[in-house]
Amino acid sequence: RNDALIDRHWTKIEDVIGQPVPRENPEEFTFQTLIDLKVMLFKDQLAVISTEATQEQILEQMLQKVADSWAETEFVLNPYKDQKDVYALGGIDDITVQLEDSLVTMGTITASRFVGGIRDKVEVLEQGLNLFSENLDEALALQRNWMYLESIFCAQDIQRQLPAESKQFFDVDSTWKAVIKTLKDTGNAFKSFTQPGLLETLQKSGA
Repeated sequence: RNDALIDRHWTKIEDVIGQPVPRENPEEFTFQTLIDLKVMLFKDQLAVISTEATQEQILEQMLQKVADSWAETEFVLNPYKDQKDVYALGGIDDITVQLEDSLVTMGTITASRFVGGIRDKVEVLEQGLNLFSENLDEALALQRNWMYLESIFCAQDIQRQLPAESKQFFDVDSTWKAVIKTLKDTGNAFKSFTQPGLLETLQKSGA
């Protein structure tokens, strides 16, 4: 009667008692069924499985809460100077706090001895959060340098004096503006900053 029991737990139960549990029809799955299956001989092992199911459900709810918190999260994008369709990341304090809270929760889930049944789901989200964190750090560092250099290399005399460096800058400038445009078009912060290849693009531009 434990609502947390799902197929993988029933498989464990059937392995313990050595025969299938006919639970397809609830009206036929009665106390007499359990007596016929002699489940009382395995009560300790079944209690362990039931406890695992309950604890896994709690962890899964915690995991879902983290995932849901990122479903509607968007970056604040402020118009940059008077340039059309050019924006800068702003007001990331809330996102930083949310990220730290999420990583703490993931650490709690990962440390639980009951994580085994949902480990695959946990690892996927944890890897996504770590990638998001790396991309955020790289993007903020790149934006800081880009904003500083943009005002310098926009000057015509600097472009004439430093043609090679100017070309390098404008290559990065083009890449950064494309990243920001994709970010704005995508909307969702987590989805935007877990795109394959983004980290390498930011690192290359930062270098």
